[in-house]
Amino acid sequence: MTQKYSLSELSVLSETPARTIRFYIQKGLLPPPEGQRRGATYHQQHLERLVKIRNWQQAGLSLQAITELFETEDTPPPLPKINQGEIRVCSHINLGAGIELVIDPSLCQLSQAQLRTLAQTTLATISSLKEEHHEK
Repeated sequence: MTQKYSLSELSVLSETPARTIRFYIQKGLLPPPEGQRRGATYHQQHLERLVKIRNWQQAGLSLQAITELFETEDTPPPLPKINQGEIRVCSHINLGAGIELVIDPSLCQLSQAQLRTLAQTTLATISSLKEEHHEK
């Protein structure tokens, strides 16, 4: 059973004012709800799209650019806008002599567990490559 939301529930969940949601529907950025007026319901796809819109706007994209992204299915989401002179904190993981993994937590959108898995997988790959090289 798919989750259904009222306009007010969708507004709270997506952190988007109801007026803005209506505007996005009018502009074609968001599909219309199922039903009309007070009986209108929204689905998970509406919530996911609103979150994408918010993230892309925070990355500095215009509504026109976001509309174009939605029209091209396989386009990866853009990275957040980084201003010149902005200070960012990155994690540096030493993976071996001359090999360093640099991670910007604000951009990578990975959990701590996923970052640990990334580092472990990368270390295992490096080790495997070194073993292959020594065997030849």
